[in-house]
Amino acid sequence: MTKTVSIRSLLTKGQYSFYIALAEKGVFFIIFMYFARTLNVAEYGMVMISFTFANILSSFFEFGFAPYFQREAATHSNSIEEELNSVLGFKVVAFFLYGLLTVLYFTFIGTDTPLSVALVATTIYVFGISGIFSRTLFGFNQYVESFKSLLVTKIIIFFVVGIFIIVKASFEFLLLALLGGAVLQTISLMSNVSHNGIIFKLTLKAKILKRVIKSSLPIGIGLSFVWIYDKADVILIQRIIGNEAVSFYAVAYSLYKIPQVIAGVILLPFFTEISNRYATEGSLSMNELFKPAVLLVSVSGVIILAYNCIPEIFLSLAYGNLYKRSGWILSVLSFALPGLLLNSLTGNTLNALRKEWKVMNSTFFAFLLNIGLNVILLPRLGIVGAVIATICTEYFMLCIQIYYIQISPDIKRQKNTL
Repeated sequence: MTKTVSIRSLLTKGQYSFYIALAEKGVFFIIFMYFARTLNVAEYGMVMISFTFANILSSFFEFGFAPYFQREAATHSNSIEEELNSVLGFKVVAFFLYGLLTVLYFTFIGTDTPLSVALVATTIYVFGISGIFSRTLFGFNQYVESFKSLLVTKIIIFFVVGIFIIVKASFEFLLLALLGGAVLQTISLMSNVSHNGIIFKLTLKAKILKRVIKSSLPIGIGLSFVWIYDKADVILIQRIIGNEAVSFYAVAYSLYKIPQVIAGVILLPFFTEISNRYATEGSLSMNELFKPAVLLVSVSGVIILAYNCIPEIFLSLAYGNLYKRSGWILSVLSFALPGLLLNSLTGNTLNALRKEWKVMNSTFFAFLLNIGLNVILLPRLGIVGAVIATICTEYFMLCIQIYYIQISPDIKRQKNTL
């Protein structure tokens, strides 16, 4: 019988991805909490729109590079150095198009593109670049090194942001601190990657880039669809209902997404392990998915219980009493958690099997369903429509990906054992 991935081993490695995600989420969580408590509801809604659009647009420029290089590092690819250099050159050139599209979007919706929008857009883009190097270190099984790099930069960001909050600096200064931290983080991670014998030179070789994109683009497109349906409801709520509705929905949605940090503890090292195993053995056992699936469902069950018993407490502690009324949104959204966490597991499995197109197809159909349901339900049901769309989308995508795994010839079926 094929030996399954050890949950203990995944937790040992994945704890560092948890610490990293916790630090990253913590920085943004504190800043958003500060904005929610100091800006009026309409202003906070506009800030959320800026971050939402920047994340969506940035996802289009990521091309699946981060998971691609984690997989290549895990399989000890000989061409990883030249591929990293060409991708880095591409990211620098693509930034100018990214900036232009940002200006055009905010001009189109009738809003100026002030300094705050430029800072948000640039920060998100730079964090995207640092994500490539962080995931590469994960592929090399260097979780501690990645954690140390991010820990130092996050401490610096926390310190600077804390000072700005104490002196009640404008939110542009907070955003500037975030941007500086993103740049510092990227440099630190690059330094750690270079310790694996990789020499960084800013190049842009079309042949090499084409080879990378041929495999990474389906991953990137799939992630883009996820980002879009994950964020588009906020934009649609703003356009159909208004900025205040965005604020009440966004605070509940932000807490709903927090369990993804816990899932990352398992899924990031899991992706490295099964990528390497598939590269060496040419197949995977269905048992590889069973243990992580049981753990993820158990975690989601506990969180559903907590979010339904005391949702107002979580919201008031995080965002203030004004947002207690979002408690019902958080309670209902929580029932999508098993689908959210499990489709991350199935998606990682398909990507490890180099079936990126299957993942792309599933996310595309989920994207269509989500946008369609939001457009139909928001005018009729309000925020309830967005909640229904999210729940349906997560389970719909999970069903498609399970089907693709079931019919895959690379999956061996054996009796499940704990």
